[in-house]
Amino acid sequence: MTYLETLTMEALDVKSLEVLQKLVRNDKEATQAKLDAATPRIMEMLSPEEINGHVLQVYDETCGAYVKTPHNQGIIGELIEFMDKLPDGAEVLDIGCGPGRDALFMALNDVDFRFSQMKRVQNGKMIINVHPIPTKTLKAYAMDNSIEMIGEAMGWRAELNNIAGKNYISKSRYPFFFLGDIYNDLSTYLPYGCKMGKFDGAWSCAALFTHTPKGMIDAALKNVSAALKNGGVFFTSYTTRPPETGGYDKLLISSTGRIKYFSHPTPDEIARPARKLGLKLTSESQNDIFVSQFYVKE
Repeated sequence: MTYLETLTMEALDVKSLEVLQKLVRNDKEATQAKLDAATPRIMEMLSPEEINGHVLQVYDETCGAYVKTPHNQGIIGELIEFMDKLPDGAEVLDIGCGPGRDALFMALNDVDFRFSQMKRVQNGKMIINVHPIPTKTLKAYAMDNSIEMIGEAMGWRAELNNIAGKNYISKSRYPFFFLGDIYNDLSTYLPYGCKMGKFDGAWSCAALFTHTPKGMIDAALKNVSAALKNGGVFFTSYTTRPPETGGYDKLLISSTGRIKYFSHPTPDEIARPARKLGLKLTSESQNDIFVSQFYVKE
């Protein structure tokens, strides 16, 4: 149990995560309402670094369950739009790659594999019925701060390499998975031969600003901007909230029984500091839960 979870147990006056899970089963809405009310007090007792540490520990300890969750299966349509904006062979950075789905899709130019990842339903339509299967091959460098997620990604990469008659991976080093922290000096994490300021694109799907404490937004955007070359494309999607409400910080009791931290920035809370760092917002879309933004580095 993390320090954040310990504080949560104290705030809700429950003895353990197991007791909290029972309360959720009995009355999820009421329990979540109590957690929402306690969240501001809990956040006041934690530094951004401690919140980030909680996120990392929970993902490390629940990685296997996360990989199997149905809503994590299949790419989103914006990934194909992102690929369309880049030249064939472009070097891209996948930030918060998790088990590697998007990086593998960008780097492995195989019709069967890509088709298998385009079955998500988005806006009422299956991705494969909206976008053609991409023909570009991108050089994807994929980073995550969770060693367990990187392990899952490398395992999937090896599994694909063993498919009969297919040797996708042996022909290339891409996607290249590595441990990295977007909130610290990114140059110290990049693989050999990979340099800041040289990436054609940066991609982060429901990762970066979905789990970023408010005090760490600027550090993350500074690294993104520094990684991109001029004209480079940055895509990010994240959970959001109506601008008239409070609640940047959200604690949820996940299906794994753990308490997960989510950040809910408004689009302007990302676009404004991004602009100061040379990242110009070029398009934006939003639904009730997520906002998606494309930027170009000027």
